[in-house]
Amino acid sequence: MRQDKPMTKTKYGILLVIILMTLMSSKIQGQIAVVVAKNNPVNNLTLEELRRIYLGKVTTFSNGEKIILLQYEPLMKEFYRIVLNKTPMKVRKHWIGVVFSGGSATPPREFTTIHQLSEILDKYSGVIGFIDWEDVGDNEKVITIDGIRPQEANYPLQKE
Repeated sequence: MRQDKPMTKTKYGILLVIILMTLMSSKIQGQIAVVVAKNNPVNNLTLEELRRIYLGKVTTFSNGEKIILLQYEPLMKEFYRIVLNKTPMKVRKHWIGVVFSGGSATPPREFTTIHQLSEILDKYSGVIGFIDWEDVGDNEKVITIDGIRPQEANYPLQKE
């Protein structure tokens, strides 16, 4: 008859680290990162500021540079649900109203690949967009939302 040996402190510690790493990586992968060009002065936005930007109510950054909105097609539904509490269709209707009212805001430009985002970020420093946290590369600067980084558990832009 085989007797099970009790778990040693070392094995218990290793198991705990593996569990924590698994939980942390799954949490980070389920987050939407808000990105700007590397030379953009913005490092943090409140969720309300981000909402106002994506509704076209704020059209320039604090340095006076015109904001160029980008929307990542694979994440539009989730981003707009979290940030604006709207579907992509309602966001389109909102922007039709903004354009016809003669405002200075420009609707978001859609991109479908991270490569397209990188090209746009290389050309314009006023760009702001959103991508999967796991897709963030060297070309993008991730900004915090309400002072919270995407790696933190209480980050507000978590996908379901």
